[in-house]
Amino acid sequence: MGKEPSLTHVSMWLNHSWKAIGASEAYELMGKTGVPIDQRMFICNLCGQFVTLVAGDKQVPHFRHSKGETDKECKERTFASKPREYSANAHSLPIRIVKEQYSNKYRFDLGLIRIPFTEFHPDFGIKILPCDTAYSYEHLNLSSITYVSLGYRPYESYQIKLKDQPRGLRAFWPERVAGINPKGTVFNKRTGIRLNYDADVLIDEPYLILVNSPLSLELGLSLELERIEHEQASLEGLYLYEVKATDYDDNAAKFFIQFNCRLTERPAKIQPIWPLYANASYCVKHNSQDMYLLVSGNVTAFKTYPNSYIEHLGKSHDDKDLYRISCEQRQQLVSTGRSDVLQYTYLWKEPLDIKEHNPQVKVTDLKEKAVFTGLSFDLPINGCLRFYSSYDGYIVQRNRGEIIERTLLKAEQYVSIHNISYGTCVEVCIGHDIVWSHEYKRKELQDSTSAYLDAPTIMRRLNQCSAPYIKAPHTLRNIQRSLHAYPQLAKWISTCIAKNTISVRAYRLLEHIYRNDLAAMETSHE
Repeated sequence: MGKEPSLTHVSMWLNHSWKAIGASEAYELMGKTGVPIDQRMFICNLCGQFVTLVAGDKQVPHFRHSKGETDKECKERTFASKPREYSANAHSLPIRIVKEQYSNKYRFDLGLIRIPFTEFHPDFGIKILPCDTAYSYEHLNLSSITYVSLGYRPYESYQIKLKDQPRGLRAFWPERVAGINPKGTVFNKRTGIRLNYDADVLIDEPYLILVNSPLSLELGLSLELERIEHEQASLEGLYLYEVKATDYDDNAAKFFIQFNCRLTERPAKIQPIWPLYANASYCVKHNSQDMYLLVSGNVTAFKTYPNSYIEHLGKSHDDKDLYRISCEQRQQLVSTGRSDVLQYTYLWKEPLDIKEHNPQVKVTDLKEKAVFTGLSFDLPINGCLRFYSSYDGYIVQRNRGEIIERTLLKAEQYVSIHNISYGTCVEVCIGHDIVWSHEYKRKELQDSTSAYLDAPTIMRRLNQCSAPYIKAPHTLRNIQRSLHAYPQLAKWISTCIAKNTISVRAYRLLEHIYRNDLAAMETSHE
């Protein structure tokens, strides 16, 4: 019998996720037989390529790479004495893809994470190659992440050259940053951020894939794929697709694995929980000697840099690992991953009780007109507002004091809300503070008996309601009768009754109008 190779970092698609598996376990699971590579059953965790399960009468079961693989740089092709792990100070800077509003061209941006320096040499400069863009310290946002343009042409690697930089800056901004892989680079559609190598992806989450060859459109029921752009001028001949997995199955999992992404129900995540902290992009501000964090997902490593004391306190009820970290440094890099970093953030120690500027929240309508805290008697254009914040928070919509919708507001990202109607108060909350609010009221009429419903707005909201659907409840006829003064609404409800089906959201809207708006109007008539 031959010596067993060191190809031990192997996973198999089981129970909605890629699970680590040993050769002997796989041999038993496959009915004591080998599995050729063309069956695409097992993947190498380090390079993301499919591997062969070798077994026979005179061979110990083991996994093996194929000689025909395009990528032969996997660390486990040799007899390594130790499993590969990423360095504790390893991290890459975020790259995002942005579609410009007016030119419709796609641009790439590099995120320069916050640095602990406020004084710079007069000749300090940043130059990014090969796109040859230059920046000075005036371009930097010293309290958060700074995104700088990489231009329209994607490159496979970028170099950050610094001139007269403060000592220690390289610990935050590495000299080399992996760029756009023409064989396939995946971005989160909502944020535009490029996914790291071996990143986790979820069902019902839209992603963008930039690739140098067309993708097949016959992908089965578990994937939705749409080609959205192919412009020689703006994307250098690359194809851009939007893709979304709709189910955790073998077909979707193997589609994403070819782009070094893993479909999973439990993505890698670092979540601070105690003590008090403020969250920003790639930075958690706190003022404590210890920090407690939850780490979740299919990860094999949790590290700090510089190295500090880490205590594993156990698991939560939903299988998350609880850690306590001793924060001896002012800036502490914490990361989690498998063979590469998947998630990282800086624990940034600074006083939280000092007087700081209020979090900046920018709110505009569809014409980019600023909307400030206050009261309006006119609805925004198409009932829509756009929000941008430098910190994580959430948007709350209230109607007569009752919360009707809550929307997550992520730092450095635009979020839009729709269907704003009269009687709605919109609030932006960051932490426990309401930092912006605006109420929309109808002008009170001299004759209170003239109160009426805004039928066009209600019709628009009803028509925008989608799945899931339910059978038309018998109470729908009572609602229809109460709306006899609004023929458009009554007719819409009649159609639902005839079809014996209605959207759940539409029914809740009508029920709310019946129990609140109509009741309030009747009271005003008395």
